[in-house]
Amino acid sequence: MKAFKKLISVLLTGALMTGIAGCANMEKKLVDFPEKKPVLPKTGIVRLNFVPAIGHYKVNQRTDYCFYIDCEGYWDKYRAPDVSFMVSDDYDYSLLASESAFEFIKEVESIEDRSIPGAPFAYKIDMEYKDNDGTRHTVLKKGYGQFPSNWLKIIKLANDLTMGKMEIPSSSKITVVDGNYFLEYHRIQEHNYPRGVSLDDLLKELKIDYEYLYDATTRYDTHHDSAEYLIDKYSFEYLKMKDYSYFEDTKAVTSTPEELKAYAEKHLKNITSINETSAVGSFKDKIFEIVRTDHFEDWRREHGAEIGQYKYDQSINLRVYDEGMKNLPTYAGRILECWLDPSHKFVIILDDTMNMNTGMRNYNLVYDFFKQQVD
Repeated sequence: MKAFKKLISVLLTGALMTGIAGCANMEKKLVDFPEKKPVLPKTGIVRLNFVPAIGHYKVNQRTDYCFYIDCEGYWDKYRAPDVSFMVSDDYDYSLLASESAFEFIKEVESIEDRSIPGAPFAYKIDMEYKDNDGTRHTVLKKGYGQFPSNWLKIIKLANDLTMGKMEIPSSSKITVVDGNYFLEYHRIQEHNYPRGVSLDDLLKELKIDYEYLYDATTRYDTHHDSAEYLIDKYSFEYLKMKDYSYFEDTKAVTSTPEELKAYAEKHLKNITSINETSAVGSFKDKIFEIVRTDHFEDWRREHGAEIGQYKYDQSINLRVYDEGMKNLPTYAGRILECWLDPSHKFVIILDDTMNMNTGMRNYNLVYDFFKQQVD
């Protein structure tokens, strides 16, 4: 019986050790598994960036037809990784040396520059290829106002090179990025840019066109600001909002309760509460609180408001947390905008006007408060 138990013990120990060794070998196989690398053709297309100004942007739906193919990581330094057309790892690299590829090269090289001065962006084709001798050639074609005469053939060949996945339509109609386009497709609202400024002119000044918005090799670059950011910053500077910014080292100017009351009656349509420190009321249907600057720190501590920092000029905003929510990792709290009257006697507090979808604020509202422009 003892011998039997000893035998069982030996067998179990052996099985356990075999299992451990098997797991170790499995782990080693997982770690040592070689990375799959593409077998690149000796001739044909090495990289291709295709930016056709056809199709428009919609929320949660890709309807532009820009793509790039990059075999050697040429664009890696310009954009975040893993946004290439080939990221799905099922791309047939032999297409880059196919008959369609060489036909595509021929058609692109034959494009004549027929751009119309001052016309909207139409297309960009940025390409490098190797000929039969292995010599590299770069090709850059860019057009404005119209597509080349062989455009429909180029689209067909581009669809061949992308395995038909991009479904680029046979269209010669340019999608023009102008003010109307932004209002319809980019969720920009009229209060997001200065009153009296043409959105068309603003976009031209900021050089925002179809290429800027949708070129896949640059739009994810960390130095490539979004159009919404550029417009928001333009509005901030155009309206000279820094004149109303409140900084941590701003010197308070003493005021009286009577001055607060007079200021509130001038700037607020309806006053819902007022005391010696602050007044609350509405302007253009938004709630504003006016706080005497020499009492601002007391007000801030009383309301549990922490100082944050504004992105353009390092002025402050405020963050208020609900009771017990401050330490939650996913809770950002409530943001308050904080502005300073030019007299430095009053701080103006209101809920953050930033649109979470665009990151843009309504500077017109605050500007009109100080200028008392109602319409």
